[in-house]
Amino acid sequence: MDHTLALPDDLLASILRRLLPRGLAASRCVCKAWLAVVDTHGLLLLPHVLPHSVRGLYLNYVDHRRPHFFARPSAQPAINYSLAFLRHYRIGYDTVLDHCNGLLLCDGFCWRKLCVVNPATRRWEELPWEDDNANPHIVFDPAASRHYQVFSIPRAPKKVVVQDDYSTASSRGEQEDTHDLMEWLPSLWTLNVFSSRTRQWQMTSFVREGEAVGTMADARLDPLEPITSCWGKYGGPRRRYGVYLQGSLYVHCHGAFVVRLSLSDCKYQVIKALMDIENPKHA
Repeated sequence: MDHTLALPDDLLASILRRLLPRGLAASRCVCKAWLAVVDTHGLLLLPHVLPHSVRGLYLNYVDHRRPHFFARPSAQPAINYSLAFLRHYRIGYDTVLDHCNGLLLCDGFCWRKLCVVNPATRRWEELPWEDDNANPHIVFDPAASRHYQVFSIPRAPKKVVVQDDYSTASSRGEQEDTHDLMEWLPSLWTLNVFSSRTRQWQMTSFVREGEAVGTMADARLDPLEPITSCWGKYGGPRRRYGVYLQGSLYVHCHGAFVVRLSLSDCKYQVIKALMDIENPKHA
């Protein structure tokens, strides 16, 4: 007989609160009663559950098929951070695309798939990915919710080339120029956002505060390709990273600027980068 069932929920919550974060998370699997107590009292959402130091770093290698985890020796309980538990690890290329508070966002083994991984619990799940001209960024705040979100941040649209046999060359050029002169980013920016709560992608609109960074033509001056070439040709970064901080997602976007997305009120700001996008080698 489980004598803990006779305890008041508040008393059982006080007992479970003394567990270390890993043990507290495991206690949810003991029985439905413990699961309800942990979730109802928000024990896993308490600030003391969050790590207060960096345990290590995942590094992607250009010439190696898998990321590696590097960490300093520690007296804390050892955790195996290898991703070998993924079913496709030995045959796929699991590049770490992004991370947030212990969750990794990786390339999925199948085409048009992403993979969200928790190395500490060795659990993972796949989600669909349909946006070709965009970069994915994950947001996970365990102090607020057990659910995560993945934001699809679009790159600057490609140049419009009008192909119309019934239009004159000048009219086609005017249409193309009009598109190039459109402001970027738009005043109302609609993003595709995946929620682990609903298991669906949903369009979410953000209202811009302040001025646009420039035009679409300006944004395209920021190269998409990595830095290469022995001829002195410089390109863009290999990846454009983001970071979640205090309720906002900061993303380095195509166009040499940073966007601050406020998730609480669905507003965003553009922060111009201190660089010359026409001569990025001097940045």
